[in-house]
Amino acid sequence: MGREVNVKFPQTVPPLDKLKRFGALTSAAIVISAAIMGGVLFAASGTASAWEIKDYVVRPDSAYPNQTVQFEVDLTNEGNTAINIVEARYEIKWNNRTDEIQLIGNKSIPKGGSVTLKGTLTTAGVVPGIYEGIIYVKGQTLTILDQATKKLAANFTINEPPPLTVAITAASIGGPAPLDVAFNSRVTGGIGPYSYAWSFGDGSTSEDPDIEHRYARSGRYNVTLEVTDSVGTRSEASVTVTVMAAQMIATILSTATNGRSPLNTALSAEVAGGVAPYSYSWSTGDGGVFTILLLRIS
Repeated sequence: MGREVNVKFPQTVPPLDKLKRFGALTSAAIVISAAIMGGVLFAASGTASAWEIKDYVVRPDSAYPNQTVQFEVDLTNEGNTAINIVEARYEIKWNNRTDEIQLIGNKSIPKGGSVTLKGTLTTAGVVPGIYEGIIYVKGQTLTILDQATKKLAANFTINEPPPLTVAITAASIGGPAPLDVAFNSRVTGGIGPYSYAWSFGDGSTSEDPDIEHRYARSGRYNVTLEVTDSVGTRSEASVTVTVMAAQMIATILSTATNGRSPLNTALSAEVAGGVAPYSYSWSTGDGGVFTILLLRIS
């Protein structure tokens, strides 16, 4: 039959219910209860924490202002026992606020194993710089007595966006009307996605990044493209297209080109090229001058 044994603790120990409530143990080994049964000592004991996370990665660890970023956190259990994560969050102190981002995913990590947790952060109103970030991981082993919270430093960088630049490539910048021109945009820098606003100089517009446009009439047209990125930054480029009138060719048609006098004939004109509408001036060679399209001579 077992008998009670008085145990002298090396330091003051809180009641067991408080140990469970706060999820911590003292740094020294604590003997909770003991009984000698048949010469064998049974004891329950623990240390401050049997699990440890030292190897961790946040990716990406940088972004641009005014973005929404999906990120991942890799955690590796370097302790001597498996752990269950009770809570995990990423706290970042921005220039204008402090965000606490809950991390979600599989939160059971075997000894020597790893998990990947996910979260979403926003950088609205944040200026470029390096910001203090801390990952809080509250976990426990199979016994609730070995519950603890780890603080992992993980700074986050907000980068200065590269300058937004725009260029236009035109397949042709001149030719006779009607002239078909293929326009292509080239955008670098800024923060995508981008929106496009073309103006072709003849009242036509487009919101496509690349477009083909037809100029029906001769003239000199200033083509502009304004690009806006996702944070409202704008940049503009332009090119000039010169459309010339097509070479004009006039052909006279006659119902009769020779015969006895008096000779009656009907003359008509066919015109191609140039820019309509046309005006006409006839000279019949016998002193007659007319300004009509169809001429009948008798």
